[in-house]
Amino acid sequence: MRKIFLLLLLVSISALAQQRQISYVETSGSWYHVYDTNGKKITTLASQSVGEVVGWSAEIIVTKSGSWYKILNPEGKTLKTMSEQTLGTVISVAGNTFTSRSGSWINTWDKTGRRISSRPAN
Repeated sequence: MRKIFLLLLLVSISALAQQRQISYVETSGSWYHVYDTNGKKITTLASQSVGEVVGWSAEIIVTKSGSWYKILNPEGKTLKTMSEQTLGTVISVAGNTFTSRSGSWINTWDKTGRRISSRPAN
């Protein structure tokens, strides 16, 4: 009985950890502090390791370092690394997607780096 309770408790804690959402990303010198919707710090990221934050939403952070973009989860784990040559320039981040412009095309990508849609830029 005790083992089942502990197992259920661990599953509940794990589910809550996965549901953490980003409320704010604060810049302090060469550090990014990521906060959840309760104002609690989720993680701290060094700009030297992740690059410059170009956008964030409740579910992902997109950073750029040189000619590489990284898509990070709220805990700072890299979900995908993509080249600027593939993406173009990231122009917005919302939910679990982000949008980029490459030449005369606007592309929408999911957090795994899969292109969801494309349309001509105006």
